[in-house]
Amino acid sequence: MVRLPGQETAYPASTFACLFLAHVFHEVEHRLMGQFPNDDLLLLWNIGCPMDYLDEAGRKGEWERMAGVAMDLHGGVSNPASVSPLAEVTARLASFAVPAPGARNYFVQPEGLAAVKAFLESPHAESKTYAIVDVGAGTTEVSFFFNGRIMTEPGQPHRPSYLADSTQPVGGGRIDLELAQAWKCSTEDARRRKEAGEAKLPIGRSMSEICVQYERTCREIVKCHKLTAAGDKQFDLFVIGGGGRLRPLQEALRSRPLPGGFVRDGWRQLQPPRSLNGRLAILGDYDFLANACGLASSLSWEYYPPREVPPMPPPSPPKPRPDLDEYYPK
Repeated sequence: MVRLPGQETAYPASTFACLFLAHVFHEVEHRLMGQFPNDDLLLLWNIGCPMDYLDEAGRKGEWERMAGVAMDLHGGVSNPASVSPLAEVTARLASFAVPAPGARNYFVQPEGLAAVKAFLESPHAESKTYAIVDVGAGTTEVSFFFNGRIMTEPGQPHRPSYLADSTQPVGGGRIDLELAQAWKCSTEDARRRKEAGEAKLPIGRSMSEICVQYERTCREIVKCHKLTAAGDKQFDLFVIGGGGRLRPLQEALRSRPLPGGFVRDGWRQLQPPRSLNGRLAILGDYDFLANACGLASSLSWEYYPPREVPPMPPPSPPKPRPDLDEYYPK
């Protein structure tokens, strides 16, 4: 619960998060409408949240309620917002019923999946197993999922099916403290040296805990027998968020043996679209930006307008049907 200065009533943190999210919706929608004034925009909101994907009834439902109320309020929320709607927003969050996926335009995803979602839907994605190690500021999420084709849908798109995931309170903040202790400097200096890509980063306790979490999450798949085919146990690995800057962590994950015959097959790195302005300036930090800012990632593929299809020729006139009586004697 949070109590603002001069206020007697305390409100849950979800109320303040909901108001901020409403402001974000408003700003993004306003800018897109200004950039494309002559188009009828259809916005689908892909919201990355710090949560375990398999926790359907807990954190995901809470985030979906916040997103739903924020969507209802986003037309008139400023930043900073007035304190007057705090009680109303709190009450709406408590009673809000999340619509079915087909009846809403917002979708809550784990942060790691939100960052790689565009790649998974691109022509470069394969029908195979993927793993994500997403190092955030305060937590690290590890996910294993199988990206399979939906044979019943037109175009047979890929859809991720989660096998196991986990969240641990180990993140960039703790890593910065450990680096500061090892280098005998301030945490600010340690963070700057880390973000500058200093090559010789010491492997501290936090990085070792992330490796253990990575192995333990994979062990959940083995224990529950969720994958049995040897080919499906060959996976590609994404290390994103702050982990994209931690070369020692990446090397430790590359060489980490996993149980049950799981073998890392490839190494994936998020890169900005080729047509993005200032692409070279952010190339080295794109995995961090894609995670922190919710930018869609694509490797070398681009969206192309659909080709014009020539109209079908008119149908041929029907042939006269023969008189069957002619084939038989009268």
